[in-house]
Amino acid sequence: MHAYPFSIKFKLTAQQIADIIDDAFRLGKTYATDELNTTSGTSSQVPVFENEDQWNKFIEGRDGQTLHSGDAKADILFKHLQSEIRDRFAQTIDFD
Repeated sequence: MHAYPFSIKFKLTAQQIADIIDDAFRLGKTYATDELNTTSGTSSQVPVFENEDQWNKFIEGRDGQTLHSGDAKADILFKHLQSEIRDRFAQTIDFD
């Protein structure tokens, strides 16, 4: 990692951050699928889908269960915004 003499900051909305997390989950599925396909224990190749509905149909069509990642996304978002949320809360309420 390079140290820069200045700091670059970006302002993102909560929706933009949620979209980034969604993209990370999609990328994670792609990587996991690719890795599973390299193992000898996989009885058939697992396809990679760009579309969430196609993935869900594939999993459910094989009596699998699709997992809802909403709570995980909220946990990730909260973890990384926790200090900012605390600071804003402390500035809003006078505890003295």
